[in-house]
Amino acid sequence: MYVCNRADCPNNKKQPMYCVLCLNDEPTAHEHRPKMIVFQNSSIKEEWLAIRKEVVNKVAPVKQWLATYQALLNLLSAYDPKLQSEINALFALEKNVSDYY
Repeated sequence: MYVCNRADCPNNKKQPMYCVLCLNDEPTAHEHRPKMIVFQNSSIKEEWLAIRKEVVNKVAPVKQWLATYQALLNLLSAYDPKLQSEINALFALEKNVSDYY
């Protein structure tokens, strides 16, 4: 039900997510405001959406460039295969970020 976001909390390392009973019964519990997991999840969702948007914005010009210069990339990749593999890694990153959340 709750999550402890205090990095200096010894319980954060042991078990950051806890319920009302843990809050009251834990002998090492300390005074701090708990944050409900649902609100923490909303915050994380917003952060992931911002990251996804940033990745899409970074990849879009590359896709646009490739639409015009794919033949040039193919020619250059014959001499240096690393070029194509790095572009493939960029697209894989975009897909992984998109698929993760």
